[in-house]
Amino acid sequence: LTVGVGPSWMRGAAYPLSLDTNLAVHLTGNWYSWTTVSTPLVPTPANGVPIPSTISTGGAYVAAQSSTGSVSLVLIVETGFSTSQATSNVTPAFSGNVGVAFRLGKSNTYIMPYARAANAAVSSTGSSLATAVFQPGVMFLYSFKGK
Repeated sequence: LTVGVGPSWMRGAAYPLSLDTNLAVHLTGNWYSWTTVSTPLVPTPANGVPIPSTISTGGAYVAAQSSTGSVSLVLIVETGFSTSQATSNVTPAFSGNVGVAFRLGKSNTYIMPYARAANAAVSSTGSSLATAVFQPGVMFLYSFKGK
């Protein structure tokens, strides 16, 4: 079981900063299930209804790792649902991530800068746009049992 938290930035969004919370479960070999909840970092609007979070789930694959396990190349693919900040329409979301996880000393804690390409942009009619938005971020991960 691995849990993570960290900020991400989405270029062009009305509220570009989000706090991402991640949960990963080791499946077998280099494969993990991976779930992300991304919550916009904004004050509650005047109408009192908070901006909704985006939730997505999928898989992660550790594509390469140093012999000591201190550096890992991680590929993540997720699908889920996104809500437009402008219209509150719920649409399908897809993202692909690549990150490099650095183990902090001999601990079970990692820091992982990553880059995400996501189609979370939504038009005023609520249809999902075919373009991907670049979204860099960094997360701190804690891995139970050091995997």
